[in-house]
Amino acid sequence: MNPNPTSTIETVSNAILRAKIQSAQGDNEAAFSTIQAARELHTPRPSSIWLDQDLIAFLKLVRLRMGISDFSKETPIDRLDIENSAFSALVQAEIHIEQKRSMAAEEILNYLLHKYPHGFYMLPTFWARIMLAIALFDQRKLKEACKVLVEASRLAAPEYCIRPFLDYGSKITSLLSLVLRTENLNAGVQSFLKGTLSMLEHSTGIQKTLPRDEPMTLAIAASISPREQQILQLICAGLSNREIAVKFSISTSTVKTHLENIFRKLGVNSRTQAIAQAQALGLVR
Repeated sequence: MNPNPTSTIETVSNAILRAKIQSAQGDNEAAFSTIQAARELHTPRPSSIWLDQDLIAFLKLVRLRMGISDFSKETPIDRLDIENSAFSALVQAEIHIEQKRSMAAEEILNYLLHKYPHGFYMLPTFWARIMLAIALFDQRKLKEACKVLVEASRLAAPEYCIRPFLDYGSKITSLLSLVLRTENLNAGVQSFLKGTLSMLEHSTGIQKTLPRDEPMTLAIAASISPREQQILQLICAGLSNREIAVKFSISTSTVKTHLENIFRKLGVNSRTQAIAQAQALGLVR
């Protein structure tokens, strides 16, 4: 029994869970109404766990999913906001992902996972890891994205916690395919991810819209190391081997070795071809 019968902790917690289900089912108007009603109860009787900024953040996210967004007057979330409310910071990171601000989302999520390595109230750590994987994937940091998603999958697989993966639909399907194709997974995680991907394809029809060669294309892109990706960026900027060597404080022979590896992985024979292929794969802008 709740020792404080006037507390709104349970009411708000249940409202957030209900709104998450409603949003996942595509009924964002109902989700918005649910959180709005919870906020009306919470304002005169604040709980000791949820803050008003938590509910405001959730309302912003639902509005964004409804196609209603006007953040021109918003101020960026700062470290104090993250310290005060991990939940609203997590929602803010998801808003950044929706707005294609992947670097901002990555910064928030990395901080949250460092500060709360075992999760926080009502927010299992794999939710944050899934979002971080998406933010990294959007930036074409494919190796890092795969690593983070595998970690999330290992946490979720034992209890078959599939809902957080399904919530992101098309944002995560290509990454799931890439992980299944390139990562060394144990049988349990592999079965979990195959089942998740199958459910996503069945519910959204993604399988019919994705190019057949996309997993192979992503696998090629994922084979490029972060340093090789940096060198590709500098090649595109027109830097010579010597200039690249100076920038990274390495020898020109090491730069040549990196280039040989890049050419081999991309299946090309020249800088011009490497640049074109890297641009096609989204490795450089």
